Amino acid sequence: MLVWLRLAPWLGMKTEIRPFTNQHASELHLTKRETAAEKLVLAEYAFGTLAGVISFVAAVFTTVVEVPGPWRSFWLLICIATFACSVGLIVAGTRNFGKRA
Repeated sequence: MLVWLRLAPWLGMKTEIRPFTNQHASELHLTKRETAAEKLVLAEYAFGTLAGVISFVAAVFTTVVEVPGPWRSFWLLICIATFACSVGLIVAGTRNFGKRA
């Protein structure tokens, strides 16, 4: 810790510590609508990430695993569908990000 404090001015970092201003608790309180909007965005990002991982695994199965019959087309369909879901959920989460009801 002391090394960082000594190198901070040289690295262009500020070392000044200022106390928080006194605020009312009502200003810091989040309403149920705000927390619901944040949970919605978090859920959209989480499911979008999960869909992206599933899309990646399906792409690997499509290209790497040698399977006969319609399985390659099945994995390609899963890959494209989950990729579209992933993009859609991430775009929806980005649109809802920062909205306050």
